[in-house]
Amino acid sequence: MTCEKCREDLSALIDRALAPEAVQKLWGHLRVCSDCSLACAEICCVEAIVHSNPAPAAPNDLWDRVRAALPALSGRERAAPDRAAILTPEEAAAYLRITVAELMESLSDIPHFHVAGQVRFRSEALEEWTKAARERAVDAPHSK
Repeated sequence: MTCEKCREDLSALIDRALAPEAVQKLWGHLRVCSDCSLACAEICCVEAIVHSNPAPAAPNDLWDRVRAALPALSGRERAAPDRAAILTPEEAAAYLRITVAELMESLSDIPHFHVAGQVRFRSEALEEWTKAARERAVDAPHSK
């Protein structure tokens, strides 16, 4: 075993994530290599220190403070995305306040593109498309 391979496997050894054969090879190397033995001892000391200090408990009012700091949003309302943002179908649907199913059914009308087989939307293009759709609706003659 090389020192490089040994150092790569030390964390897995500490986490008990190595197969028994790999553990035997690692211990064989640690018996003959003082540099890797020292590295192993250092990792073991750090792990012991980390596990001897319990994680601090979150304050009882933490969730209330987080909730109070968040903007009040209801239903599908969301803040407008960054104009340069690339949106997933879920984000685009939320922005347009429609369901993802409605969005996907209307792809022929809504500006979009594909990246690695995934449908994506540019927020700026959605803003322009929405504005144009509103203008068409206002300009359309009313039917009786």
